[in-house]
Amino acid sequence: MTRRHHEYVLDTQLFIEGFRQPNANEALQAFHRAFAPFEYLSAILAQELRSGVQGARARLALERHVLNVFERANRVVVPSVRAWNKSGDVLAEMARKEGLEVARVSKAFAIASVHPVGRRVLEK
Repeated sequence: MTRRHHEYVLDTQLFIEGFRQPNANEALQAFHRAFAPFEYLSAILAQELRSGVQGARARLALERHVLNVFERANRVVVPSVRAWNKSGDVLAEMARKEGLEVARVSKAFAIASVHPVGRRVLEK
């Protein structure tokens, strides 16, 4: 009988704490060592981490120690069309309840999603 392993996607905050706090970094590294074959990175989490990086040196460290590692291992999870559509509903609800400026968020997603395939976002 084979044992089924869980697959993990860590939250952004775990990485941020790991970057900033030595004890959290030690715990994060221990988790990576123990569960690397079952660990994945969300493309959305990668975006969140990149958006919070301050400076070229920090960006290179993030790419070298996190983003490139998961990409080389083919362990980056990209949302489906259905998930993106659902996220639009969530953003709309956040705009209604919390005043989120959806147009600014949506524009960033649109530009990032079309640029790699050689397309452009046309604006008024």
